[in-house]
Amino acid sequence: IRTRLARRQAHEKAIEGRIQQLRESITTSLPHELRTPLNAIMGFSDMLMLQSDQLTSEQVMEYAQHISSATQRLYRLVENYLSYVRAQLLKTNTQEINSLQYNTSIYPVSLVEFQAHHKAQIYKREADLHMDVTVNTAVQMSENDLNKILEEAIDNAFKFSQKGTPITISTLVDGDYFIITIQDKGRGMSAEQVASIGAYLQFDRWIQEQQGNGLGLVIIREFLALYNGKLEIESNLSQGTNLRIKLLVSKENFI
Repeated sequence: IRTRLARRQAHEKAIEGRIQQLRESITTSLPHELRTPLNAIMGFSDMLMLQSDQLTSEQVMEYAQHISSATQRLYRLVENYLSYVRAQLLKTNTQEINSLQYNTSIYPVSLVEFQAHHKAQIYKREADLHMDVTVNTAVQMSENDLNKILEEAIDNAFKFSQKGTPITISTLVDGDYFIITIQDKGRGMSAEQVASIGAYLQFDRWIQEQQGNGLGLVIIREFLALYNGKLEIESNLSQGTNLRIKLLVSKENFI
């Protein structure tokens, strides 16, 4: 009994430590992530209004581009929080989960190709993208949720690796799973960091300033769990990350 009580106390202490870490991460990252794009939007829009009669067309375009970039960053931030909250709510609703699992993406490779080329263009790294996605099969997941997963996974690969290093994306079928592998040669993560992946948590923020709120991998993991999929991460510091998204093959027949 004493041994069990000691184990329980140790477990509760560990949970409390994780909760405290989460609180601190929210307190430090969320205000920054909201204020940074808002400050850019307000600052450049004020300059456009106050200096409209003095600005050249090139300056107007430059300011507009800054506003557009900050707006997109803020939009994605809000979308990620909403996606995370949705996943948390769905986890508690068995009926909704069962209903979700009737969804099917017939041609997931088209979503992979779209997000891969879209992100490569955004980061101006088309030459770094290497694709081997000839294998395709219908999977048990809605296209909207799969698209969100791919957006976060592929964006991370580009965001945390240097221009000129390869991003390799491939697909295969292994038993009951359709597997999408995304490999980069970026900054990577330690085993402890991979094990500690959680909402609102960014690793080594003081070393490398990052855009984002640390929700990307959490959203991927939570959405996959809703559809009985799996997320596997192999990563080494300064060597890169190998991300495997495993989706259940649909049992429906499509002609």
